[in-house]
Amino acid sequence: MFLVLAYLDSQQTPTSPPIDLPPAKRKGLFEFSKETFEAHRTLSFFGLINTTRDGRRERDYISDYHEFGAGEPHTFALTASGLNEPAIPVMIDALEQMLLFDL
Repeated sequence: MFLVLAYLDSQQTPTSPPIDLPPAKRKGLFEFSKETFEAHRTLSFFGLINTTRDGRRERDYISDYHEFGAGEPHTFALTASGLNEPAIPVMIDALEQMLLFDL
């Protein structure tokens, strides 16, 4: 997932829309599953990417799917300093957060 986002980021221009990976794009271009896509959660916890989700989403679902439809896909951005941080303290902090949020 990180390599796909890094590749897509390398193709961005200042006027490009945010990076998104709706199901057709992730399956058609990169041939990976929803499970691989879900790695975005861990990458976010480790501070490697920023994830923006539809404000109507509550974790994995739309709060009123029937009224609002499926919602907008998540968008992603690599963090500028994500790989410059010392790995061990970042991982420990992220794992502690994951335990708190029961992920």
